[in-house]
Amino acid sequence: MAMNCKRQTGVTMIEVLITILILAIGLTGVMSMEAIAIKTNHQAYLRTQAILQVQAMADRMHANLKGVDDGNYVMGTTPTTPTQNCLTGGCTPAQMAIFDKWEWDQDNKALLPDSTATITYDSVAETHTITVNWKEEGNDAVVNKSFSFVYKPLPLYLL
Repeated sequence: MAMNCKRQTGVTMIEVLITILILAIGLTGVMSMEAIAIKTNHQAYLRTQAILQVQAMADRMHANLKGVDDGNYVMGTTPTTPTQNCLTGGCTPAQMAIFDKWEWDQDNKALLPDSTATITYDSVAETHTITVNWKEEGNDAVVNKSFSFVYKPLPLYLL
């Protein structure tokens, strides 16, 4: 009994095209995950910068408790431009507060996109709320983000 068998010696063009299609779909998924990872990493970086900036202002305030006690650290979204550079010469606590707020605002603008910052005072709780706002790209739009920290210094008579 003779069988007429044909042996396949290669792959057909359809098999190659299907393989390329499956590979392309897989690589598209990998690239999408990479883009999401990069975006999420950048958002985490911005949040870290905001936290560090708020802590930096709390440190500045702690270093100038007389300025804090006198109410010189309350700040709207636009700080007053200092008349004296407190890094090169002596300043009063009020001048130091103005310089600190201005320099801190400049750092915020350099580190965070479209940033604004405020410092408010709650006279009942005797606390300052230090807030930094910035914008970051969300899934489909720009999202406003914010980080706040409540600072309560020790009274000067305890120091």
